[in-house]
Amino acid sequence: MSVTLDGIGELAGLVEKPANWKKVYAIGYKSCSYDAAGKLPPKSEDLVARLTKANVVLSDTLLWWVAGGIDAIELIAKARCGKRIDRQRRDHRLLEHAVEISRLFRQLQLLADPA
Repeated sequence: MSVTLDGIGELAGLVEKPANWKKVYAIGYKSCSYDAAGKLPPKSEDLVARLTKANVVLSDTLLWWVAGGIDAIELIAKARCGKRIDRQRRDHRLLEHAVEISRLFRQLQLLADPA
């Protein structure tokens, strides 16, 4: 990481030091977090399995961001349809949107760090 802003050079050294990241944890939600046995709740485990089967890369983001995005898409879809859509069709549409969101994140990542 290179820092060019004046006055934060000291922070750059802290960010670049691996030892400072040993006990850093992401904030998440219980529905998207592993329990003491290393298991996700059944609904989230099912979601991860479906996304993995659809080749959606989850290793570069937090699960709750993906789940939140799916919830937003589902909310919009329900509002637009004005009715419940069947699960299979909904899952297919959600996976299509998740793949698109993942692709957009990768594009943004490339724009942010072209090296």
